[in-house]
Amino acid sequence: MNVLCIDDAHNLTLKLDPIPDDDVRKNLMDWLKFSPFIYDDDSWIFKKQQNKVKFVSIVDQTEKKFKKLELHLEPCKELKQLTQTQKENSLVDVVDKAQKIKDICPICDKKWSEHEETQLEICQKEFQPETGSKFIRPLLNHQKKSVQHLIELGHGANFSVPGSGKTTVTYAAISRWMDDGIINKILVIGPTPSFEPWESEYEQCFGEPHDSKRISGTDANELSRLDYPMFLMHFATVMSKTKEIIEFLEKPDNHVVVIIDESHNIKNIHEDAKWAEAVRKIAPHATRRVILSGTPMPNNAVDLWVQFDFLWPYDKILGKPEEFKRYTKNNGIGKWKPTVTPLFTRIKKSELGLDPPEFRRYFVDMQPTQLEIYNILAEETLDEIYNFRDRGHLQDYRKAKMIRMLQVASNPALLYEQKDEFRIHDEYGYDPKISLPTAQSLDSEIYEKIKNYSDSNEIPSKLVQVEKLTRELLKNGEKVIIWSNFLKNIRVLEWMFKDLNPFVISGDISKDKNDDVNRDNSIKKFKNDKNPQILIATPPALAESVSLHVNKKLARVCGHAIYLDRNFNGAQFIQSMDRIHRVGMDLKDKSSFTINYADSKGNKTFKRNQVYYHFFISNDTIDEDIDKILWKKFENMNEALDDEWPLTLDYDGESTIISKNQSESDFNALVTHLQKLHSLHKETHDN
Repeated sequence: MNVLCIDDAHNLTLKLDPIPDDDVRKNLMDWLKFSPFIYDDDSWIFKKQQNKVKFVSIVDQTEKKFKKLELHLEPCKELKQLTQTQKENSLVDVVDKAQKIKDICPICDKKWSEHEETQLEICQKEFQPETGSKFIRPLLNHQKKSVQHLIELGHGANFSVPGSGKTTVTYAAISRWMDDGIINKILVIGPTPSFEPWESEYEQCFGEPHDSKRISGTDANELSRLDYPMFLMHFATVMSKTKEIIEFLEKPDNHVVVIIDESHNIKNIHEDAKWAEAVRKIAPHATRRVILSGTPMPNNAVDLWVQFDFLWPYDKILGKPEEFKRYTKNNGIGKWKPTVTPLFTRIKKSELGLDPPEFRRYFVDMQPTQLEIYNILAEETLDEIYNFRDRGHLQDYRKAKMIRMLQVASNPALLYEQKDEFRIHDEYGYDPKISLPTAQSLDSEIYEKIKNYSDSNEIPSKLVQVEKLTRELLKNGEKVIIWSNFLKNIRVLEWMFKDLNPFVISGDISKDKNDDVNRDNSIKKFKNDKNPQILIATPPALAESVSLHVNKKLARVCGHAIYLDRNFNGAQFIQSMDRIHRVGMDLKDKSSFTINYADSKGNKTFKRNQVYYHFFISNDTIDEDIDKILWKKFENMNEALDDEWPLTLDYDGESTIISKNQSESDFNALVTHLQKLHSLHKETHDN
């Protein structure tokens, strides 16, 4: 009989019966050789661990291996009792304490929700979480509860809104674990843009430069031999180097906290989801586990299963994956809400204490040739829609038509000159496999106008006005970020401001720290240069994990975001706004300034301590419909960001039920616009 037990020294012992099947025996031996077991006399031994979590993990993995090989394995009574006790202690004993931290004020023992405003402020000020001795950054009142919750829970989730300080909260808890000797290394797994914030925030939190290593490619082969306090890696590295990461986590001297940043990326519950599978494999080997996300349920509640399975790999707190998937499809989080609620904290938007930003819209008339091209294309598009019969390609067709109209409203040259102008890129928020028809397929009249547009000496109105406003803001010492969804527009803006050497970040910028011009260095220079600067970017290139509101000295950086063009993608729009409207903004300078530029409403005055969003909208174009739709999505998202529970949201800022029809709704907005334009032209012609 194959027996798994513990000896008098509390080592884990595995005694094997002869295995007649050669292939099965070889498979098991290979597994044991790469496992933490060591062969000693007639048994395989896994020595007693101070880290009981690792001990339980090995028991769990061994049982699974034997089951997979269809071999019987008998755990002894003592082992059953020990592992069951440990599994229970790993979650049950801390849940009540974690929920109490969320509910009860430790200063006055009243519920946080029952505090009056004055009492709440007093208690929050007096409450000081038990951070470690090396943590120097003052915690903001809204961050303190989350810090203490994570310290006590050990394996926790933070689903706070963007810009609330999730990195700071995590570092504060880690500082306590470091002092207690629980962990000595940090492994951050996330998208590449998250690396620089983790590095820069380290210095703010601990008062010394970070000593970290970014791991990619073959670097992971040497992971167990590298000695850094912090490592950062992309999800793809975890997927390809799972074995090497497990070896690193299992190294006796390593006590590692594994942090999954933007944890919604590991949402897929299916077995073939390799990122999620790899992250789940390494989970049992981590000493502490943390997940961070502002949108933990981007599609629906089923996305929570993998995230919480990573946090609590022994407990299966959300049941079997397929059962959870079936249940949540019909019921949302439903009966599982009481189980999940104690295990995460969430800072709401209203708790950040941010002054609301100011929105300024600039309605501009298109230039004559631009207007002519737009109107001809609008009529042709409406005719095509009425005559369209290919239902199989209807979705692709809709996206293509919307992109065309957006291009002309900002810059007709996009239709002809951009190298890949007839491909809908990820940058636009659509499927990169979809292609627009070539310009040559258009009516000969409009084709010639598009082809010759750049030689017409006409500069699109929005580009003219954006340049004017930007230069006036720069004259008054402000830094400005200009957003555009189209690469050609990015290049045009770069040329228009070439005398000012703007920083440009789009999908093709290098992420390699060794390159002279790379993404992180451009962001750092923009933030830390004392002089006025321009940053020109596509929303996807700065969608997540980037802060542009303060620099390394915590001085205010950028309070002005200008939007040359926008599309229907609400998520990218809202994420782009979050880059400059975040916790930590220096609002001491209450002065204002007046500029010569004025829109139709005469807006000239700006406050230094205010965040401004400037939207340029071409009159009588699809821009107007996009503005209305994005505003509705923005309002919906704000409601969700102020809810105690992380509502089921997709990346477009809508509830799941609404988002199923969102593409149809967006396309209908285009059709309505075209019909309105057609009626207007007909009425003008008849008169």
